[in-house]
Amino acid sequence: MRKTGLTILVLSFAMLWVGSNAPRQAVGDSETSVLTRPPRGSLAAQLRLKLSLRMAGGEDLATTIDHNRQEWKALTPEQRERFRDAVLAHYKKNAKAQEELLKKYNAFLSLDKAKREAYRRRAKWLRIVVATFSAAEREKLRTMSATDRAKALIARRDDLVRQGKLTLDDPPKAPKPSSK
Repeated sequence: MRKTGLTILVLSFAMLWVGSNAPRQAVGDSETSVLTRPPRGSLAAQLRLKLSLRMAGGEDLATTIDHNRQEWKALTPEQRERFRDAVLAHYKKNAKAQEELLKKYNAFLSLDKAKREAYRRRAKWLRIVVATFSAAEREKLRTMSATDRAKALIARRDDLVRQGKLTLDDPPKAPKPSSK
C-alpha cells in the first residue's frame, strides 16, 4: 500500500508538471488561488520533476504515468479522496514550503531501506501518541525545545504501552546513561 501511495503522489506531481507546460487557466484570482504553482524552471518545479523521474525507477515518464493511472483506477473512492486531499494540502502551501517538503522527501528516499522502515515505525507510533494530547498540550509541545518535546513524547508513548493502549512493532531502546 505504501508503494501505491508513493506512486499515486508521484503521478499527481507528474500530471501537474505536465499540466504546467500547457497554457495556464485561472483557478480564481491569481493572488488567492489555492493551486498556485511555482513558475516553470523554479527549484520547486525542478524538484518535482526530479522526484517523478526518480520514482520512475529507470522507466520513462510516460510508462510510469500509465502504470500509476492503472493503480489509481484500482483504488477505492475513499483512498482516492485521501490522496487528493494530500496533494491539495501540498499545493496550499507556499512555494518555499513545497520546496522544503520535496527536499525532505528526497532525503528520505535516499536513506537505505532499513532506515526508511525504522522511520515509518517511529512515525506510526508518533501519530498515535500525538493524537492523545489535547489541543492545549500540543500547543505547549510546539513551544518546547526539541529535547524536551522528545522526552514528553517518549514518556507518553511509554505510558500508553504500559496501559496496553499502544503496541510497538519493535521495543524501544533503553535510554543512554548520562555521563555527568
